[in-house]
Parts: sequence; structure tokens; C-alpha cells
Amino acid sequence: MYQANHSAVFTYFQFDSRFYFSWGFYCAAKYDKEQKS
Repeated sequence: MYQANHSAVFTYFQFDSRFYFSWGFYCAAKYDKEQKS
């Protein structure tokens, strides 16, 4: 039971960090474009 729960939490955090990484990358690219123009 704990093992299944633990892997579900791990998968959630893995997805979560990937989501925030791509969101941060998008914002950085957007900011970079605005600075250049």
C-alpha cells in the first residue's frame, strides 16, 4: 500500500516539476523577446 502511494506521489512531483520547468522556460523566452525588441 505504501509503495503504491509513494510512487503515485513521486510521479505527481515529477510531473509537477516538469510543468513548472516548461512554464519557467516559456516565461524566460517571452521576457527575452521583449527585452530584445
